[in-house]
Amino acid sequence: MLDRQLTEDEDAPYQKLYRLSIPEGADPPITSDPPEDTVQALFADSEEVLVAFDPDVLNWYPSVVIPLPQHGLFEYLLDELIDDLGTTVEYEVVRVAGIVEDRKPTIWTEPSARTPASVATYGTEAKRRLTLDVPLPTEKAAKSEIREWLSQ
Repeated sequence: MLDRQLTEDEDAPYQKLYRLSIPEGADPPITSDPPEDTVQALFADSEEVLVAFDPDVLNWYPSVVIPLPQHGLFEYLLDELIDDLGTTVEYEVVRVAGIVEDRKPTIWTEPSARTPASVATYGTEAKRRLTLDVPLPTEKAAKSEIREWLSQ
């Protein structure tokens, strides 16, 4: 469960942090024992992890987790959502992945992280959102993004 904000102060650098509660028995791929002098240790309980969806947060708090595609926590959360929602989202959200072999980019889609890739993201045509203000891209936009990443 995602629980909003450590503060109501819109100018605070930690305004964009969320507490992600870890249910009993769950084993997400994150450290459960952060160093004592981190924001993770100060503001998150043992059954929580602080997450953000804005990479600028890392400038202030490097211990915060940003669950992006290719990060174990993102894959874990997506699998949990798909399991909870059943076929409702199974075919609505696709993983768009790519790799460069022999200087040729190859891009493919699949329902989840099944095939190793150099880069990956997720796309949908169902107007799904990661958060209230971060929508998932369309599959076409995700493919374009992967193509751009592979060309660099």
